[in-house]
Amino acid sequence: MSSEDLKLILTVFTYGPHQSRAEIELRPSIPKSARGNPAKINAWLQGMSLTMAADFKEYSISYLDLGPVDKPARESKYNVASWTHLAQPRAVFYIHHLCAAGNNRCHNIIKLQDAKMSTIAGGGSRNPHEELLAMMGSLSTDEDEVPEGGFPLASSCANCNDEKTGKKGFKLFRCGSCKLTRYCCPGCQKQDWARHKKTCKIVESVKWVNWPTKA
Repeated sequence: MSSEDLKLILTVFTYGPHQSRAEIELRPSIPKSARGNPAKINAWLQGMSLTMAADFKEYSISYLDLGPVDKPARESKYNVASWTHLAQPRAVFYIHHLCAAGNNRCHNIIKLQDAKMSTIAGGGSRNPHEELLAMMGSLSTDEDEVPEGGFPLASSCANCNDEKTGKKGFKLFRCGSCKLTRYCCPGCQKQDWARHKKTCKIVESVKWVNWPTKA
């Protein structure tokens, strides 16, 4: 790969209920002004993650599988492992769709996962999916009181975020090019194109693991 076209190897794992996840490979071009400077690459990566957040929304019945009571996910927690000092920079996003990020089981799971990230990033003996399942099994399954509202459903339309578009039974369609981002109607897709095209053109592949229905 020439220095004129240095790309970041970016892998995204976005987790849903019942051990389901999407594995997404993206290859964004690193800005020339950031190349060779890990701090600048990390800052660029952080900004890009905010731009792409709507593209990683999933799971209308977006729940973390923690017990008998499932709750709809409305917030997302990002963990990032990066190796931007390498000649071929790499990064991994671990995205967890949560009912809420406050003091509850979801929050405690992510706190535990945060503590494990250095081991995972450093080449620990277990893969990140096994780590997550082990953490979930170690927590209490007492029901949490998590208020609904405030944030849109994690599975609602990427553009309008209308509550009804994230409800069970509402049919969303995916972008025909990247096969990832979901919309409620062609109008929303058109309105979102100025933002989405930046993600759409860098998606290399999307793999659905333990998906409950056809993606």
